[in-house]
Amino acid sequence: MKTTIVFALPILLLAPSAVHASIFVEVSQVGGLAQFTISGNVNPLALTYRGGPFPGGATGVPAINSANPLLGFGGNGDLRLNLTIYNLPNLVGPDAFGTTKFDVYPEQSTGTNFIDLALKVGDSISLDQYTAKGATLDDTMAFETYAALGLRPGTYIWSWSNGSASDSLTLQINPVPEPAIYSLLLLGGMSSGWLFKRQKG
Repeated sequence: MKTTIVFALPILLLAPSAVHASIFVEVSQVGGLAQFTISGNVNPLALTYRGGPFPGGATGVPAINSANPLLGFGGNGDLRLNLTIYNLPNLVGPDAFGTTKFDVYPEQSTGTNFIDLALKVGDSISLDQYTAKGATLDDTMAFETYAALGLRPGTYIWSWSNGSASDSLTLQINPVPEPAIYSLLLLGGMSSGWLFKRQKG
């Protein structure tokens, strides 16, 4: 029994899970595009109010910048006029999750709850009035390919705190499956079908 626990514990610790963050973003290659799926919610108590509304001259949303960790979620139009700006106090986390690319024009996007994070760059977060009230995030964004965005597969975690209140964001960028894997899966499926047919006959 002890042996089972020793070997199972590291596997559980390494497995990515949305449980470790109130905001969870998963990136996968879907239909040739890098699709960002956003879930969870924001704890406003972990933020420090800085001011608003959002400056009219700021970059449009949604957006992604892998070289400097700017993430913008939300799909139904430009919600800048409804935004208020907060600080991310005591922020810790990575300085980038890739290289070279800043893109504000997603190919596809859905969702109504907008959140814009400038993690370590502007050290700030912009929330629309609904997200600030604790609405659940359910947005998606689909941008260019991993290569075009400069995304680096891996798990990136940012956390911040305001007194006893804390919050965090986990960004999980899944690796793009190699073409060889697709071939192996296809061959495996064909082999299984052949064996099943032979056993049946």
